Amino acid sequence: MKHFVFAALAAALLAGNAMGADLPMKAPVMPAVAAPTWSGCFVGGGWNYTIANLDHSTTDSTGTTLFDIGHDNGIKGWSGTVSVGCDFQVSQTWVIGAFGDWDFSDVKGRYSFNCTGPCVGPTGYIGDIKDKWAWYAGARIGYAVLPQLLAYVSGGYTEARFGAVSYADASNGASTGLTRPEETRNGWFVGAGDEYAIGFLPGLFWKNEFRYAQYESKSVAQGCSAAVCGGAGTIHSLDNMKPTVQTVRTELVWRFNSGAPRY
Repeated sequence: MKHFVFAALAAALLAGNAMGADLPMKAPVMPAVAAPTWSGCFVGGGWNYTIANLDHSTTDSTGTTLFDIGHDNGIKGWSGTVSVGCDFQVSQTWVIGAFGDWDFSDVKGRYSFNCTGPCVGPTGYIGDIKDKWAWYAGARIGYAVLPQLLAYVSGGYTEARFGAVSYADASNGASTGLTRPEETRNGWFVGAGDEYAIGFLPGLFWKNEFRYAQYESKSVAQGCSAAVCGGAGTIHSLDNMKPTVQTVRTELVWRFNSGAPRY
C-alpha cells in the first residue's frame, strides 16, 4: 500500500512538471528607457576660418570725388571662438535655443585706395587692416534628423572691431603719415549648421556652422601728420566701408547639466 501511494505521488509530480514546461515563459520586465533630449545649457570652443570683403569708397574731406569709388579689399585667416548657450527641445524633433559667441583673432589683409584726381602726394595708398574680434548674440531653431544629430539655422546681432590702418606710398613703401582709425561696427548675421553627439563621451558634441555677417556702412575721417597735411590732426579724406564677413566654424561643445542627452 505504501509503495502504491509513493508511486502515485511521483506520477503527480512528474505530470505537474510536464504541464509547467508546456506553459509559455513570461518575458522579464525591462525598465523604460527615457528618450534623449537636447534641452540644456552648454559651453564650447573651437576655430573659424574667416573671409571678409571690405567694400569701400574714399573722397576728400569736402566730399569731392578724388579717390576710389567702390574699391574692394579683403581679409582672410584663422581665428578662435568660445561660446555659451541654452537649448530647449519643444517636441520630439524640434529644438529652439539662444547663444552667444566671441571670436578672437589677429586676421588681417590689405587695405588701399588710389588718387583719381589732381592730388597732392602719393597717387596710391596701401596698408594692413585687422579684424581684431567679433561677438554674436542670437537664436537658433533645429530639427533632430537623428536622435544624436541636430540640423539648425541661426541668426541675430553682431559687433566687430576693425583695427587702424597706417598707409604707405604704394609706389615705394614709404610712410605717408596717413592713418585710418580703429573702429567698431554693428550688424546682423545668419547661419546654418549641424551638431552631433559624440557617443564615446556623454555630454560632448561636435558643432559645425557656416555663418554670414553684414555690418553697417558708414564714413570715418582719415587723418594725417603735419608733414603731409600742414597741420597735425588735419582730415585728409573720408573713407566709407561696408564689411561682409563669412566664417566656417567648428567647435567642441560640452553640455554640462543633467538635462543633456546621453547616448
